[in-house]
Amino acid sequence: MTKEQKQLYLQGEDRERKLAERFENTGKIIPFEEPIREGQWYRKIVPGAVCADGSEYPVLFNSGKENCLVIFLEGGGLSFDEEMARCPNSLGNANIGKPPCYAANFRRYIEYTCFDNEYGSRGIVEKEDERNPFREWCFAVAAYGTADIYAGDGEFAYRDEEGRSCVLHHRGYSNFIKSLELIKELYPAPKRILLIGGSAGAFGVPLLAPEVLKAYPDCSEVTVYADSATCPDERYKDAVYNVWKAPEHIAGALRTDQPAEDWFEALYKQEGDRLNYLYSISIRDWIFISYLEYLQTRNMTYQAEREDEFKGYLKQTVKRLKQITKEFRIMITDFPAGDDVCPGATIHTTCQDPRFYEKLSCGISPVQWLWDAVNKKGYDIGLELL
Repeated sequence: MTKEQKQLYLQGEDRERKLAERFENTGKIIPFEEPIREGQWYRKIVPGAVCADGSEYPVLFNSGKENCLVIFLEGGGLSFDEEMARCPNSLGNANIGKPPCYAANFRRYIEYTCFDNEYGSRGIVEKEDERNPFREWCFAVAAYGTADIYAGDGEFAYRDEEGRSCVLHHRGYSNFIKSLELIKELYPAPKRILLIGGSAGAFGVPLLAPEVLKAYPDCSEVTVYADSATCPDERYKDAVYNVWKAPEHIAGALRTDQPAEDWFEALYKQEGDRLNYLYSISIRDWIFISYLEYLQTRNMTYQAEREDEFKGYLKQTVKRLKQITKEFRIMITDFPAGDDVCPGATIHTTCQDPRFYEKLSCGISPVQWLWDAVNKKGYDIGLELL
């Protein structure tokens, strides 16, 4: 790193630190304490759990009046190898042109970007929004920041650009198991459960659903919803075994280049129609199309010529999910990402976007689609976009 790069890096890190501190001062999320107050977000550190960079790992809680539970799996990229391990997402790294491969620290990056009201309504986690039909439900948000789509249970040793020995803690699976113990203590017997995840968290939904069902065997109304999990690559198989060191029941179920679909197949074979299955994605997802470019060229930029390729993958995803069960409910959205984000592209994940409450061209909003599906009135929307 040159002297100029070092200066740019430090400027970005200082900016990120100030953003995190400003968010901390809002009181939107505070350290866990009892008795808990309804509507307040709490942060509870999970004993024995760590983020990718070795920092403490929290689970977030927000209680409501109804004995129903949303378990939300946060996203934040992934890492397959040493080159990706060297590229955690931070404003410092962005200033020196590093690709944002994954979030390595929940507190430092994901919290303020996913929960800060400065960005507008944050979708389903915005319990203050009167348009949110889930606002009286209890919420538990599992932190991510482990770069392993919730599959990992090990460490990956690598060297940074300057040759120093480093370790990436891929503990997504074991962290969630520890988090689930705390969730069960606080919410022991919900009548209804919505297990939902966005991006990397969407991959984790079918993977972790069996653990949620084991924790709540008496809950008869369980919906599993993966929001954006189509990003094929042949290296997942190697990653689950050799990089993330996933347990065999997870790694062994992976047989194609689309892990979420493999894990949904395994989940349906195990649980069948006990669950309510949902999937959504946007038609020109700017993050996943950028990832497709990066995984093939190591250049993380949105290339419009990959739009048709991505649409082809989406068609395959919808076909395969419908083969698992015709009752798999699908939503394809086309909200623009915006010229300030990525001209011509569409949003990445819907459930935590401010437009979660806005109507699509069909006249139905994503939140209405989700609420109807949770209430056993499910249907598909947006398939004509394919």
